[in-house]
Amino acid sequence: MTDPLKILVIEDDPGLSQLVAMLLGSDPRVGEVVVMNDGTDALTKARELQPDVVVLDTGVPGDGEVIGPKLRETLPNIRLISFSGFDRPAPWADVRIVKGGDAAEQLTTAIFGVAKESDYDAVRRFLHDLRNPLGAILGFTHLLEDRGRLTDEQLEQVMAGIKRSALRMSEILDSFSEQHKRPS
Repeated sequence: MTDPLKILVIEDDPGLSQLVAMLLGSDPRVGEVVVMNDGTDALTKARELQPDVVVLDTGVPGDGEVIGPKLRETLPNIRLISFSGFDRPAPWADVRIVKGGDAAEQLTTAIFGVAKESDYDAVRRFLHDLRNPLGAILGFTHLLEDRGRLTDEQLEQVMAGIKRSALRMSEILDSFSEQHKRPS
């Protein structure tokens, strides 16, 4: 059996970085997932961690497009994955993934060579479950934009709706996290 992988994820969207860390961290082939939300100290962290794989959002603060080539130069044997919301060249990367509908499957395939269907399906269900409370929160915020027309009672209802939806999102995140714990 090969040693468990060490993966460094450099992604500025906290929700997405958490999702990627949970998806990868639930795989028994992964020993450690370290997440950074900006690239400022990415080179130092990469030298310290000596990861097998780096997943780099090229749009992170600290200029991901500059960090990618420096990572390649500093640690030439790592698997370097460009993970961006934009379809832009990344000649320094082993794999380039444009964030979108099947990005989780592409990322899993890029790291392990084969997508794990069960993980992909779990992520799709997870994202689907988050859409309802997130949609409610967005709807309530639109009402708040015109709060001058809301009565005090309506304003309290809007605030209660936001809180209820946020708590539902928290429950969904906790449930997903509990279901996808790394086996002991």
